[in-house]
Amino acid sequence: MNLWWILGIVAATLTLFYVMGRYRLTAAPCLWILAAGAVDGGLSALRAPARPARRLGVLALAVAAPLALGSLDLGSELGGDHTSWANASTVERVLAERAEAAPEAARHRDRAVAWARRALAIAPLFPSAHAALVRALGLARPDLEPRREEAGQAAWRLLLVLEGVRTGQDVRAPLAGGDDAVRAAALLLLDRPDAPGGAARAGPLLGYAARCVAQDLKAPDEQALALRLVDRSLAFDPDEPLALVMRGGILRRMRYRHGGAAGEVAGRGPGGGDPFLADRH
Repeated sequence: MNLWWILGIVAATLTLFYVMGRYRLTAAPCLWILAAGAVDGGLSALRAPARPARRLGVLALAVAAPLALGSLDLGSELGGDHTSWANASTVERVLAERAEAAPEAARHRDRAVAWARRALAIAPLFPSAHAALVRALGLARPDLEPRREEAGQAAWRLLLVLEGVRTGQDVRAPLAGGDDAVRAAALLLLDRPDAPGGAARAGPLLGYAARCVAQDLKAPDEQALALRLVDRSLAFDPDEPLALVMRGGILRRMRYRHGGAAGEVAGRGPGGGDPFLADRH
């Protein structure tokens, strides 16, 4: 078999596989080899003396198989459009941060919000899309105010989703409810133990969600909860500057005297690289 036949077979086998994500791409070459054998066998069957019905059957299978595989519904939670929309939202937020004028920044910010919500419409439990929405809504510039109320609501939803990941609980029902239901469910899960591997899966993003929610808790009777959330954030990253600053401020508001941790990082300034949190400090 000459080189052109080999290249043609490899190209044909590519149509039999739809790579859902970049992490699966490395497995594709092994599948090409196996599929190339099937294609070569099919071509040999067509060239061999046989009844017309057999040849028609092979041709029909060669045409129908790619079409059938391409129409399979693989489910949004396995990867796909929601990941693309979430990534596009992040790109738009970065463009908003770098825009020269406020109107341009507002357009990019609003597009980032819309695209994050589009990702969540496809996969409501996708943590990265929730985080993208929080960051887009909370984008702050000297010439552009953040969408504070919406950002706070989105932060609670991010916290609920990640607490669901940590505890292994299904949070779809409260997530589909109103803000009060989301908050009540998130607070309930705070007391639940970790599911096996849950804390590792939630990861530092849970710490970010906890900080975002804690930043909104200003009432005197909310300070104990705010401190608990900040401590949860520090459990994932003990040296996170903003969490240390926030902890010192909460302790001062609670009239404690051991808020010295805040002084260690005060020189670095609040925000920790997140405009939403820095602006709200």
